[in-house]
Amino acid sequence: MAIQAPVAAQPYYLDPDAAYGTADAPSGISALSPAQVFSVRPPPSEFQSVPLAPLPPPVIITQEDGSTQLVTPPHADIQDFGPQYDWDYHIAYDLDGNAAVDVVGSPEQTARRFAPVAGLSGMRYAQRGWVYRQAGGPAVSVGSVKSNVPRWGSAANIGGVQLANWSGAANSVMPEGRLGYSSTVGRLDYSDANAKSGGLTYGPSVGGGAVRYGLTSDFTVESQLQRAPDMSVMGVGGIYSAGQWGTVQAGATQGSLQSGAGWRYELGYNVALTDYFKLGYRAIATEEGYGDLAGYTSGPAGSANQRNIVTAGVPLGGGYGTFSGTYNGLRDQGAFTEQRLGVQHSLDLTPRTRFVLGADRDAVSGDYAMRMQLTMPVDILSGSLLR
Repeated sequence: MAIQAPVAAQPYYLDPDAAYGTADAPSGISALSPAQVFSVRPPPSEFQSVPLAPLPPPVIITQEDGSTQLVTPPHADIQDFGPQYDWDYHIAYDLDGNAAVDVVGSPEQTARRFAPVAGLSGMRYAQRGWVYRQAGGPAVSVGSVKSNVPRWGSAANIGGVQLANWSGAANSVMPEGRLGYSSTVGRLDYSDANAKSGGLTYGPSVGGGAVRYGLTSDFTVESQLQRAPDMSVMGVGGIYSAGQWGTVQAGATQGSLQSGAGWRYELGYNVALTDYFKLGYRAIATEEGYGDLAGYTSGPAGSANQRNIVTAGVPLGGGYGTFSGTYNGLRDQGAFTEQRLGVQHSLDLTPRTRFVLGADRDAVSGDYAMRMQLTMPVDILSGSLLR
């Protein structure tokens, strides 16, 4: 459950996955910090909690001198793996709803203090639907779900069913030989995410799928497919990790919507310059006529445009969270139509509660916006905040 306190007087898009391909894509603080629910549990761990066999009963051993001794045989194969968790801070967002750079988070595992148990199986209630998950296996989601896509892809809210084993973060390489997949079918969901009841609005029947495969330990290949009435999208791409030199993501997507058709290209680069400073860059070029599920209602792109996003972040340390800055520029037909500069402060109040405060300003129009967001699990109301 996400509790939001918007401060801006002007409306902004609620859908963090609106397409880059149109000039009327969401802007403002909705691009920097879209309202969404953060995970309140680490991803499933490959080490599961399992019951141990009972200790063997003690036995009486007779010594050489005739005396006896009560001995308990040692328990075999008891291993202490230790907790491993991923901080996974996503504090700076582009217009696709994905973090432009993981300012603190990375595939690296870091022990943390108050940590919930990972790898739990069973049924649970998510933001707007039910999820059944097997530890280390696939998950089945029913309700309003967000389609899983590669980093360079475009997601959409769909009311329906999703089967996914989307291993790892979309901005990191997968282990060699590991396969991640996701398939979602249903209807486009335009419902108001802030409505307490009712307000359900659905669009046409759609379907989408994505696959990620760790070709090597440093390179992951990816693909994406989307289908809807009068629309077809197919894309391929990949992620390459160069170790200390950073990570490169690239993808090319062909999309046809109604009578239009075009391509969308994306190139991204993330690097940790030091332990306390991380930098990200993304370049997106969209051809006239391109369209996908994220921009289904707005139609195909009316003209070619280019977007550049630069994001930098610094962890403040001492429990004071992370500070980040973002530049987001859009060129349409050779002229800048948007140049936004934004800052954001993300702070974990507890391991399961996060507070985000951000602001930005458009140098072209002079518009500015502010946004506050408080994210917490629903069971906080039952007194399990630090459990």
